[in-house]
Amino acid sequence: MRIIVRNKIIAVLLSAVFLALSPAWAHGGFDHGSNSFISPRVTIEKTALQKLLSNTGHIKFSDERMQELILQEEITANQPLAIARKLWNELPSKTAQIVLREIPDDKKWNVLKKLPASYIAVMLDTLKYSEAGRILQQMKPLKAGLVLKAMTFRENVFSELSPAFQALLLKTPGPRQIVHATIEEAEFFRCGGLADILKNLPRETAEQGDIPSVFMPLWAGINKEDLNYIGFFTVPMDSQEGYREERIDLFYAEIGDLIKYRIYFVENHSYFDVDKEGVFSGRMLERFIVFDKAVVEALRYLDMRPDIIHCHEWQTGLIPVYLKVFYQERGVEQFRDTVSVYTSHNPGYDIKGQEGSFYMTGLDKKRFFRFDGMETYNEWSFSKAGLMFSDISNTVGRRIAEDARTQDFIGSSRNNLKGTYQYLMEQGRWLGIVNGGNEHFRAEMNTGIAANFDVKHLDVRLENKLVLQKNLGLEVNADKPVVAIIGRITEQKGYDLLLPIIIDILERGGQLVSLGGASTTDPTGWNLQNEFKELIQAINTEPRYEQYRDQISMNFAFSRAFSDGTNLEALICSGADIIIIPSKFEPCCLVQMNAAGCGGVIVAKKIQGLADTVTPYNRATGTGMGFLFDGHSAYAARQALLEAMDIYRDEPVTWRRIQENNMNADFSWDPVFWEYRNLIYSRAKPSVPVLGPGLSDLFLGQQELRQGTTAVLLPLQAI
Repeated sequence: MRIIVRNKIIAVLLSAVFLALSPAWAHGGFDHGSNSFISPRVTIEKTALQKLLSNTGHIKFSDERMQELILQEEITANQPLAIARKLWNELPSKTAQIVLREIPDDKKWNVLKKLPASYIAVMLDTLKYSEAGRILQQMKPLKAGLVLKAMTFRENVFSELSPAFQALLLKTPGPRQIVHATIEEAEFFRCGGLADILKNLPRETAEQGDIPSVFMPLWAGINKEDLNYIGFFTVPMDSQEGYREERIDLFYAEIGDLIKYRIYFVENHSYFDVDKEGVFSGRMLERFIVFDKAVVEALRYLDMRPDIIHCHEWQTGLIPVYLKVFYQERGVEQFRDTVSVYTSHNPGYDIKGQEGSFYMTGLDKKRFFRFDGMETYNEWSFSKAGLMFSDISNTVGRRIAEDARTQDFIGSSRNNLKGTYQYLMEQGRWLGIVNGGNEHFRAEMNTGIAANFDVKHLDVRLENKLVLQKNLGLEVNADKPVVAIIGRITEQKGYDLLLPIIIDILERGGQLVSLGGASTTDPTGWNLQNEFKELIQAINTEPRYEQYRDQISMNFAFSRAFSDGTNLEALICSGADIIIIPSKFEPCCLVQMNAAGCGGVIVAKKIQGLADTVTPYNRATGTGMGFLFDGHSAYAARQALLEAMDIYRDEPVTWRRIQENNMNADFSWDPVFWEYRNLIYSRAKPSVPVLGPGLSDLFLGQQELRQGTTAVLLPLQAI
């Protein structure tokens, strides 16, 4: 018996294919607001574009056709998913028409290979089978199979497929249920860059056909009014206060674009009712022991049967141990085939407990407090627990993966786990996968900037620079190069290299902007911040610095919004000329990716994730994104920065070329997803049998999984 329940979202999208175009479109375009990514194209170049497209200038296009041609150019840009996602809810049929019928084949494949399977499926569902088949044949077999699984077909679709497509469909793995454990996610709570990763990776896996969910603490500041309550359970905890059962209340919210997925929140007032500063202070050991126990027990409470539990960063390091010891080794059927994955987003960070505190974990000390367990230098380590007891582990860059197993220090921290990384590498359990960037930061669609633009209209970028200068009280001067740094003030981020060269930047006619403060729990960072404040005080009071008083703006905060609707981080990426990243060590970093997508030029230390993602400018070939320097010294940073400032001032054509290179760089999540799928997630056998090739069936499968059963799903052979 076929299941024909239609998902509401897909029904709405598909019905739009057969509806007339909206009046807004027909009368010259829909209103995206003042920050629309196509507004510069419409308001600045409409006449010029009309002439260009008509060749002679005598042929006139309607406003509707003008919009279609503009959208066609936008979608064929280097980041098609960013554009398609923004358009989808407003004009799904128009987006599908442009991608499938108007874009030439040589460009069409470049667009389609970067779109997730779910987007392609809804597009192809508007075509006849012969047309859809021609497009599917151009894709890699696995991608084509995922698209077939996601398509909404009629009841007799399988019999209508060609034998080749039938075989492909049957061979393609079903969706995997992937649980992500984290302490932050960008939609709800942010401590750092991990929040962006946990927004982008689950969304990408959902849109490619898998079934993700995210588990995180319910921190203070997250509004429970926006969440749905599920129920409660308890987890055991033993500490200096004695043994007790900690109550965990469970909530969820649904997020996502085309495909929705759930974020689950575990609430405990004793440990999680803290703000951002409180997360890494006080009873940290107990806080994350309780969280790790709560995640696994929440899965059991929900009767979820994940194929993969993906644990992010050291705070989740005990989850693979608890999964293995208390559930899999005891024969709990629910987790029999679950694969655990541990990602160290920053191998330089960890939390360790003294031997006397090991009892709080609830684990057997004789078995686990040893060198082949969780022990390191007479302490026990969250990170080592995740590394040793997960089925596979990785970090967020190729170079940091190599450094972790070969270097005695990561930054200024002794690498106590060097031998562990080497051991895992020899077993094939330690990998490096570079993250993607934040597509919402791209200049075409960033809603926090004054004017949107694309690589063909970089002149529009100047408007953001002038607004940045005005909003910060700097001299508004288009000719002055604006140098900016974004990031928490820590020794890791290299602020100690910036301090000695600030006056050099100002003497060369530059301006300096910063966004980021020190944590109260980081004495080194706090001392650095005080040194910057002393310099600012000197500039504001000493006569010798008088000419620099409107040339520097240091913002010791993590965000800043302005009354004109812009925000400082977005304005820096889209308006500052040079972004400097002098990090002492940097596993991956997102700042260079965000800035590149907005035409910012990068000056960075040649280290780990920065070297993975920033190619140095090559005069001979005209390639490259910026300027890299070797060694952790203020002199090296100064030389690279002054070289960039000289090119900005003296070689505008070269500068424009570097900006174009940056905006054309691909930091999308599509290649990241395929690396995770092929290298890591492939270790799990999909537990979700295929219902049929219908997207509506996939959604029903998601609903059934959330209810803790797959009983209604049909086996593969029933298709």
